[in-house]
Amino acid sequence: MFRAYGQKKFCFLTIVFFVNAVFLGLLFPFPIYADEELSQNRWEAQNDLLIIPAAPYDEGESPLLLDITRAGGRLVAVGEQGIIIYSDDQGQTWQQGDVPVRLTLTAVCFPAPRHGWAVGHDGVVLHTENGGETWGEQLNAFTINEFNLAYARRLVREKKAELAQAKDEEKADLVKDLEELKGELSFRENDMERCCYPLLDVWFKNRKEGFVIGAYDNFLHTTDGGKSWTPCWDRIHNPGNLHLNAFAEADGALFIAGEFGTLYRSVNTGETWEPLDSPYDGSYFGIIASEKEDLIAAYGIGGKIASSSDRGESWKLIQTRAGAALSGGILRKDGSLSVLSYSGCIVSGPGKSGGFAIEKQIGAAWNAGVETEDGFLVLVGLKGLLRTPLDGNLTKPRMTDGYDEK
Repeated sequence: MFRAYGQKKFCFLTIVFFVNAVFLGLLFPFPIYADEELSQNRWEAQNDLLIIPAAPYDEGESPLLLDITRAGGRLVAVGEQGIIIYSDDQGQTWQQGDVPVRLTLTAVCFPAPRHGWAVGHDGVVLHTENGGETWGEQLNAFTINEFNLAYARRLVREKKAELAQAKDEEKADLVKDLEELKGELSFRENDMERCCYPLLDVWFKNRKEGFVIGAYDNFLHTTDGGKSWTPCWDRIHNPGNLHLNAFAEADGALFIAGEFGTLYRSVNTGETWEPLDSPYDGSYFGIIASEKEDLIAAYGIGGKIASSSDRGESWKLIQTRAGAALSGGILRKDGSLSVLSYSGCIVSGPGKSGGFAIEKQIGAAWNAGVETEDGFLVLVGLKGLLRTPLDGNLTKPRMTDGYDEK
């Protein structure tokens, strides 16, 4: 069964990527266990992308890749059609992981060398326990919609009970809160009639506790390694249900960057969040932090970077000369930051006083990258993979021998 993705803002990350690249009733008192619910939320059609394994990775076709990270000494990259690949030689050769879905994957995170999570379209959450070689599904948007609806109903009931017991001088604020929650409940009820919002980033503190965020304020938390998930969108003030696009961690604080210049900070590992005064009302596509340089940088539309050297208390807006939206951040070994542009250039710098300058032109549109131990940058994006030395010569990586037989 084909699923129409016709909502106004569906699939924020992929739409923006291509636009820029072309120039990209139940009350749940406890968390719900995803594994028990997944089978109830699948389409029966055989061509549904939640039940079709990932497409084979063909380096000749250069499929779209959207994120890359380290898993100990290994590199792991994710992208379209459920593709997850990994490298044990600093990005020179790659092997494909075994993935049970054929959905576009938008982000990947490894809090430990063997334990990682990837998220993507249709609200899918995948988990690996062997460094990315095999993956299992923990969650999808059908289940997320059910969780969100049940959670919204619970909050409305609790607020009604609180209002019934409140003193007269307390009721005005509680009535306002209740009306906001009713609006949220209506929004979540409508979600049940449509499919499906993508998840856009994932962050795990350790093997047990983590968060996923995505389009339309989707925000979930786990404390048992993804066996159960609890909505936590009520922890942030996001009345417009704006997209939450990216996480960053710095010096004990956790940050979220999102649509229309939204920035949030938590100093207690996500238990509570406070909105920050953003210097820019354009959308941030990512955020990156360097503890060594005491610097946080959020980047996005218009080639702009918002930088902070005081954990988000104040921000400075930097207009780069990238000539297009900024798509991905790289934390360098020396503690400096580099940001990729859809125009095909890398802007780098400390960001505090010197700002960011164009470091090199690499062509095409690259979405994320890492610096290797042997002095290369490994980039992923619209044209797949690129391993480029810092002196400017370009090297195309290859799949390992035996890939065709795998």
